[in-house]
Amino acid sequence: MIQLRLKQLMKEKGVKSPLSALTKAGISQGVAQKYLTHKKIWILFKDIEILCLLLRCEPNDLFEYTPDDKRVPDETQPLNALKPKPIFDAFEAMKKMSPDEIRKRLG
Repeated sequence: MIQLRLKQLMKEKGVKSPLSALTKAGISQGVAQKYLTHKKIWILFKDIEILCLLLRCEPNDLFEYTPDDKRVPDETQPLNALKPKPIFDAFEAMKKMSPDEIRKRLG
């Protein structure tokens, strides 16, 4: 099953108020709420573009793939690139770095 991983991506990007950010970007509050709670079963291309511009990401970053038990793909299936990844918390990683380390990596 392919799912929208919007909530996780927004957390990784440091978005404090996901619903507010989505509505300010042009997605209605009702649709935004459904995207965040996985209650929306389809997504518009225009919303994909809005999300990618807002989060500075590619469409593949928005989606996550979990194979059904009945249809397990082989290892060469391109959908495997969308399998769930652990959430990366950039802010926590930066807390462990010195200011000089941060400057070197981001400078």
